Amino acid sequence: SATCARLRAAGIDVAIGHDASHIMPGDVVIYNAAITQDNSEFARAVQMGLRRIYRTDFLAALMGDYPFAIGIAGMHGKSTASAMLSHILLHACKDPTVLIGAELPEIGGAFRVGHGDTFVFEACEYKDSFLSLRPTIGVVLNVEMDHPDYFKDMTQIITSFRRYLALPGPQGHIVVNADCIEAMQAAQDSPSQAVTFAIEHRAAFQAVQIRLEKGLPSFWILHDGEPFCEVELQVSGQHNVMNALACCAAAYLCGLQAQE
Repeated sequence: SATCARLRAAGIDVAIGHDASHIMPGDVVIYNAAITQDNSEFARAVQMGLRRIYRTDFLAALMGDYPFAIGIAGMHGKSTASAMLSHILLHACKDPTVLIGAELPEIGGAFRVGHGDTFVFEACEYKDSFLSLRPTIGVVLNVEMDHPDYFKDMTQIITSFRRYLALPGPQGHIVVNADCIEAMQAAQDSPSQAVTFAIEHRAAFQAVQIRLEKGLPSFWILHDGEPFCEVELQVSGQHNVMNALACCAAAYLCGLQAQE
């Protein structure tokens, strides 16, 4: 695939499939939530006594001391919103570091190493992976039932998102969908400073005067009830209006103004 070709061009050996022989002597083995302890490669790493680091723990270490570490969470829309926010930051010359779960043509893949003060990443809820991260700005697009192999009910899901929204702490911020009851429940009692976005409900960032031109939305964003900027999206659907609102709020918290 194109992904494998890029990795190989960067000097990285790529092995297709899982086999214990792929694990060689080294310093560290990084694994993600899809890998169980009976995986042949994981078992080999244990046998060899190699250091093993969970992917989100490694990602948290990569964040280091970024002043603006922006985690995009939610049951759907993470890749799209991460791409939108990356686009905003790139065009505002913020030189962001980006790690998302989909190919973004603008950065030639799914990651970008920048030299600015912002790090945009997807915060995956599966098996509570996002609880190992260290966002300074935690974004929640939506909270719904998903991953029934791990989450047994909505109570467990809301509890997980509540813990995620506590991660930025009193000095950090959270960006929450005010049109999603479950997201607002998760945001209750968060020690972080909350910023809301919505279409239907009153929120810090609200979309009004939504119009469609050949299926593509355009609208005004109000910030605390005052006109902030006009947006014309190149992607369709009201869900993308919500994604754009979340990204606008996150960009504002990074110090960007509408004209940037």
